[in-house]
Amino acid sequence: DDVVQPINNSALTAPTFEHTGIAFGKEQCYRVRSLAVVEGVSLEGEPSKPDCVTPRDEFPPAAPRGLAAVPTAGQISLIWDANTEKDLAGYLVLRGDAPDGALTAITPAPIRETSYRDETVKPGMRYVYAVVAVDNAPAPNMSAQSARVEETAR
Repeated sequence: DDVVQPINNSALTAPTFEHTGIAFGKEQCYRVRSLAVVEGVSLEGEPSKPDCVTPRDEFPPAAPRGLAAVPTAGQISLIWDANTEKDLAGYLVLRGDAPDGALTAITPAPIRETSYRDETVKPGMRYVYAVVAVDNAPAPNMSAQSARVEETAR
């Protein structure tokens, strides 16, 4: 039998325990044993069978905030506030034709910058933009879209 050290420092008074600081994607196995104190002597029961789980990161980043667009000749420049998540992989910039065109990513992969120059615009066309944040989980989580902004290309 493997020798396993307890992760709680004292006997639990309720049948619950929260293990903090776990590593996503790494299997964790837990066993429980009863403890009784009889006439001042601690008696431990046999350990339960292991119950194993592999925690997955299912927590998306927050939606980016502060998106603004500035048109100049031949391009529309976008800027937004940086997210603060430690596992942030970057941002995808989405664009569609205003007012109600479907938004699709114009960045093929997440970018780390909090600004983007769309140099593929056509003068006189009105576009709508949004940004999503993506984390670096094995199955990446995507935030909700930022607030949308509309701008006409020059």
